[in-house]
Amino acid sequence: MKPFLDAREFPDGTDVMTDVCVIGAGAAGITIARDLVGSGLDVLLVESGGIDPDAETQGLAGGVSVGQPYYELAATRLRYFGGSTNHWAGWCAPLGSLDFAFRPWVPASGWPLSPEELQPYFARAQETNELASFEYDPEAWASGRYPVQEIGTDVESVIWQFSPPTRYGPEYREALEQAANVQVVLHANVVSLDAAPGADHVHTATLSTLLGSSLLVRARTFVLACGGIENARLLLLSDGVAPAGLGNEHDLVGRYFMEHAHARAATCVFAEPTKDLSLYTERASRNAFEWPRLLSRVENRLRRTLDVLPPVVPVRGGLRLSDVAQRREGVLNGAAIMHAIDPDDAMTADVQRSISVSAHPYDDPVNAYDLVLQLEQAPNPDSRVTLDDEVDALGLRRTRLGLRLGELDTHTLVETTRALARAFGTSGTGSIRFQPWVLEDPSAWHDTYWGSHHMGTTLMSDDPRSGVVDADCRVHGVDNLYIAGSSVFPTGGFVNPTLTLVALAHRLADHLRARGSST
Repeated sequence: MKPFLDAREFPDGTDVMTDVCVIGAGAAGITIARDLVGSGLDVLLVESGGIDPDAETQGLAGGVSVGQPYYELAATRLRYFGGSTNHWAGWCAPLGSLDFAFRPWVPASGWPLSPEELQPYFARAQETNELASFEYDPEAWASGRYPVQEIGTDVESVIWQFSPPTRYGPEYREALEQAANVQVVLHANVVSLDAAPGADHVHTATLSTLLGSSLLVRARTFVLACGGIENARLLLLSDGVAPAGLGNEHDLVGRYFMEHAHARAATCVFAEPTKDLSLYTERASRNAFEWPRLLSRVENRLRRTLDVLPPVVPVRGGLRLSDVAQRREGVLNGAAIMHAIDPDDAMTADVQRSISVSAHPYDDPVNAYDLVLQLEQAPNPDSRVTLDDEVDALGLRRTRLGLRLGELDTHTLVETTRALARAFGTSGTGSIRFQPWVLEDPSAWHDTYWGSHHMGTTLMSDDPRSGVVDADCRVHGVDNLYIAGSSVFPTGGFVNPTLTLVALAHRLADHLRARGSST
């Protein structure tokens, strides 16, 4: 078993040669490196940080936010082996068929891939994330004890499966240490991708350490797997031949940055106080399906080894507008997640009074919940990553993030809440009370937090004039540069992006393996 290398121990100016250089050891980068084990290709996996976090490296992720109020950028991503899987919560679900489709009311929508093309890779991503089989039909997870709720024809249930969560660093470290054709280099920061005249081929990547030394990597193929912000930043910084940055001939690199807004939009009370909502609450994921983590992981590995029953995983349901309702209302995708609230809360009592006494006597116990909408953001060219004038510890210009929400985003927030309220009322399910700001000042996005789900900035498109990479995730006009991760998403849906980005990473690894065997 070979240890990982530390770039700080290399002599300054070291020249390294490899077949494939993968930049970034998070979910996408580690998945690609693992899939290329035994491929006959020499693989170098480059990571900015070490095995454990350190403040100086983490500080390289900093920047300035100039748009919608947002978190400190350095707090939204982790720069050490395993990347942001070191703090993710494990929510997993695939994008739906409507997410991949062109939607006339959603500008720049439509993927150059179909869900059917990604289906086998979703199945592989399930295993990579230690999930059950690729089954997201709520009825398949329900039972007489944990029923699916029927709330009118416009509203349907959705399911998330929960990864343990898989920490890619500790989980897959041994496999990479044992791989004869894969070498991992830590504490190595890519500062530029150096292209040939014409900017149609990357010859080398220049790497620097925080100690001041540098090394050069020569590779036949380069893969950027640094996340939705850093992928764009590195392309913009690589301006030695292309003044606007690599892959940026049409001024698209960094544009269409997308996030998931989580808006506490309403409170609901169910008319039947004894209605079982376990499938939709945190309690269901803990008590109904989740085993203690250690026991669950041991049993799941045994199940995979014996090829018997699928793994045991926790699940949780949400409520979304159907595809038909989204088309009719002209809204983006989104889901309502229920969070139990104190039955003595003043708003709960107020909502309860709005329900008929005959259906729900006031002194009955109450099923009261906050409805938090996890919403898709519309692709917006003005929501973008650019470079700031301030520089980091490596002398590189920092990120300048301008997250922008537009009219379609606000329309979706309001009309999705209205549609849920209509469905609850007309079906006799219960009553919904809007948070006042949703009706009075929705464009201010009060009581909203973010998922730290960085998507867009290097969109996938068949046409170089509307995207940065093609359907194989290769940068348009550059024959040996690929991008992995959610930065290639043309649209983000409402589900957490990890499962889809890992599926795309598996697909890209297969493409690189096939490409390598043909050259």
